[in-house]
Amino acid sequence: MEWFNAIISIISGVAVTIPLIIKLVATIKSYVKSQNYDLLIGLVMENMKVAESKFATGAEKKEWVMSLLSANARAVNYDLTADDIEKISKMIDEICETAKMLRKQ
Repeated sequence: MEWFNAIISIISGVAVTIPLIIKLVATIKSYVKSQNYDLLIGLVMENMKVAESKFATGAEKKEWVMSLLSANARAVNYDLTADDIEKISKMIDEICETAKMLRKQ
């Protein structure tokens, strides 16, 4: 009977531990992705600086920066989604609008 209780205890422990391990792995993946996102945004900002001197129009600048987005994501090991692309595109637009407003002042 002691063996049976020991086996039940071990199975109970494993049953409790597995969901915790799954949650831990998900949390670690989320943390790593957020760190890589910061790196990706840094690369986008650097590309925006380069685009300022390379191209005449804002559309050309943004197109060039966005064309490098996939390569930059691969460089920092970031799994780029359509939602991420949209967010980064909006971020670029907002930065450009802010820069225009600051130049007018």
